[in-house]
Formats: sequence, C-alpha cells, structure tokens
Amino acid sequence: GGGARELCRLLAFLRMSRRASVSPQGLLSSFPPYLKDGGQQDASEGVRWLLMSVEAALGAPGAPHGPSQPPAGGDPPQRMAPHIAFTGKSRTEVTCSGCGGVSSRGDLFVDVQLPVPPEGEGGVTPEGVPLERLLEAWLRPESLSGGEQYQCDTCGVKRDAERRTLIEEAPLCLMVTLLRFGAGHGAAKTCTKVSVPRSLTLPVRGVGGGGG
Repeated sequence: GGGARELCRLLAFLRMSRRASVSPQGLLSSFPPYLKDGGQQDASEGVRWLLMSVEAALGAPGAPHGPSQPPAGGDPPQRMAPHIAFTGKSRTEVTCSGCGGVSSRGDLFVDVQLPVPPEGEGGVTPEGVPLERLLEAWLRPESLSGGEQYQCDTCGVKRDAERRTLIEEAPLCLMVTLLRFGAGHGAAKTCTKVSVPRSLTLPVRGVGGGGG
C-alpha cells in the first residue's frame, strides 16, 4: 500500500541520505482522511494503520494473531514481523467487593496510552516525570465506587469494586502514546517533561498469577 511504500522511502532517506533534514510529507499525505483532522487519537490510530499497511504490502493478514504466534496458515514468520514486534497482551480484572468474584477480559495492544499529569499534580516537579512512573500509574488498581460502581452479575446489583490491568505478554518493542490533553473540547495541553530510559522491563504476570 501507499503507506508502506512511503514509510520505506522515508526510512531509506533517513538511513542513506546526507541531507541535513528529510520531510515526512510523503508519508503524511498517504494517510487516510480520518487521520488528518488533528485529533489526539491520531498517533495511536496512525500506528495501527501503518502496521496494517505494511502487513498488506507483505501479503500478511491485517489483524494481529497475538504477541508471539504466527497465523495457522503457515505464512513465513517474517511476514508477521510488525505484529510480532509490537503486539502485547493485557488483561483487565474487576474484583467485586461484595462477593469477591473476579471478572476478567483479555486484550491485544500495539501501544500503551499514558496520561501525562500537569506540573504540581501528584508531586510532579519542573524536572518532569519518568516514564516508569506513568506506567506504574497505568497499572495501579483503580477503585470503582459512587457513579462508577460495578454491575456484578453474581450479586445482581451494583457494587464497589477494584479494577486493575495486568500485562500477560510484553511486546518486543513497546510503543507509548503520551496523552497530553485532558478530557473535553478545548482542553489545555500538558507540557510536562517525560524522561524515557534506554531500556525498560515491564511487569509481566501470567494467567496463573506468576510474575515475570
């Protein structure tokens, strides 16, 4: 597809050209119209569109088959390289405070979307916040109460509950989307600095509850 072709051209220029700068306009112009409206979701949706474009160019299916499993049809492993490299597996668990029952749902992800707190909130200083701290906040258990109570099928009524996200399989390459705009139209952009380490170890936890 056009996106994959323009991406290859841009990467080739970055690697082999002696130009002082390279314009990504060719790649940007290949994006579909719904990715050109300037919305906050564009970065995340753009990544998904690029992955599908690359896989279509390679002749591979356009949907992920999991972080480490190639499709059953026997396609060569390299044809699934985009999703093998970038797809992880997470699980969301909700624990009812009444009966103790746990509702669980698994999901595949190609990026992690992390809200960036403004300076002064939660101890954020002018020096900024490390990426690890944003990940910890994303994985921290969340209380569901008041207007956000959980509808428990076992109890038959709404109950206070705890919701948490677990990473079951980490991707080889983690893509992070920093959410710098709050909810609501016209929200101000958060310009907090985020420091990114050269390497990162994600807390992987299997279905059986073991850490990794």
